[in-house]
Amino acid sequence: MPVALLNEMTPVQMEAGYLEYRRMCYKLLLQDAREQRLVDVLSEPRTFAELVTNWSRGGDSATLQRLLAALVSYAAMVTDNTGGVTRYKSVEGFQDTPIDRDLMVTAVGAGQADKLLHANSYANLVKVARDGNNVVQSDFTAANSQMWDEFLSLPFYEYFRKSAVEALAAACRPGGMLLDAACGLGYGIAELRERLDVEARIVGVDISHDFIAMAIDRTRDLDVALARLDLQRELPILASNTFDGAMIIGAWHFLANPDEVLAELARLLRPGGVLAIGYYYTTDETFDRPIMDLRLRLREPVARATEAAALAAKAAELGLAVEQDFRIGCFGFTSFRMAE
Repeated sequence: MPVALLNEMTPVQMEAGYLEYRRMCYKLLLQDAREQRLVDVLSEPRTFAELVTNWSRGGDSATLQRLLAALVSYAAMVTDNTGGVTRYKSVEGFQDTPIDRDLMVTAVGAGQADKLLHANSYANLVKVARDGNNVVQSDFTAANSQMWDEFLSLPFYEYFRKSAVEALAAACRPGGMLLDAACGLGYGIAELRERLDVEARIVGVDISHDFIAMAIDRTRDLDVALARLDLQRELPILASNTFDGAMIIGAWHFLANPDEVLAELARLLRPGGVLAIGYYYTTDETFDRPIMDLRLRLREPVARATEAAALAAKAAELGLAVEQDFRIGCFGFTSFRMAE
């Protein structure tokens, strides 16, 4: 429905670059599947049980299922259900079409695009399926700060965050108050401060002690307030009808009880206030969904997909009406406005 331009790019345009990036990810996944002989083993049709016998070394079966689903989605493998038994087979002579680097750059930037073109970053996903050794570390600690810093700086992720910043800035009255829930490393807090006059009061909260410390460092010269707070237990300490706007970017799919958090965020908003939820993992069946199912299964904390229609329905019960809504692959952005 939306479609105010942000940095002169529409969501549809950003999605095109993002999906080319994910196509590159599929390409890397297939490359690693070839190097680890999965493609060779499936040169003839095999059931899942036969594949486990002929290729797996005690690996994780759920990861293997998702790996196969991703390669089928990429069309590098096919399934045959003859006789009610599913068999997998690699596509003989499958050729990847060339990657449009310039298109991919719009989503990930030139530096990251060039790294991906020569990367071996998907080998671990295949190894987990084969061997069962998961070495992915992605929790919200200082040890992983470089990984998160790189990810939070990717243009497609910035697009979600800056869309939220614009929505909140438009809703903020003179001297109003805004909340960045799950503020992470402080990018959104800094962007809100840059976007708004000094009278606006900006608050950022996050569950991670390490991330709050880094956000404080990033915003030390800005007039903002930061605190460690668990969205799933401690939002009740904040006063009702206080905020002109609140945003939560990139954290919704990590919440164990998102409906409770939604109700609390709605309570915090003044009448006419705006809530923006961005980069949330949806149930949409999109090109990137199979590879994201594979990647996110191996991450801690666990990611849970949200049905966008169910989110909108729950929000409506709380007096929140959808104002802007778009997708970039299987990730969603929805902003809501509280009834006056």
